Amino acid sequence: MFRVRGGSFGKNRHFRLINSLREGIMSRNTARFLISSGVVVVAAVAVVTGFVMSPNNDSLNRGQTVYDEYCLRCHGAEGAGGDGLVTVQGRAVLKDDPQKLISTLLYGASGSVDRHGTAARASMPPIPYNDKDVAAVATFVLQRIAGRSIVIREEDVSRVRSRR
Repeated sequence: MFRVRGGSFGKNRHFRLINSLREGIMSRNTARFLISSGVVVVAAVAVVTGFVMSPNNDSLNRGQTVYDEYCLRCHGAEGAGGDGLVTVQGRAVLKDDPQKLISTLLYGASGSVDRHGTAARASMPPIPYNDKDVAAVATFVLQRIAGRSIVIREEDVSRVRSRR
């Protein structure tokens, strides 16, 4: 039995289908089978509901590495801030459109923050990493800190970067 986010499957065609969708690989025979058997509907529902919307472990690991290298000292291990640190948990930038988080990572931010009941000014410098690493850390933050099932791709970061 394999554990797949959102459920478990035995060694069967459904598991292979989910892996094919996750990896973006599908043989011609698999496509024919899906079309003829009606499994396409199940696959579409899985994609739309975020069932297969998980990054590979390398991406999440890289995201955690970037977070530990660049974000940890100001935001703490779980994004909760801490003594004199700025929390990111519950912030609008994690709840809104993911492009806002990407923009914040790319260009930095400044404003008023709550530090243990006291309003203070704070600024966050832009993150000095390439688009792939920015995508990895954004995905890590959204999934591990905000609890959202969103995957940020390198192309998403490139698109936000190109708008400025």
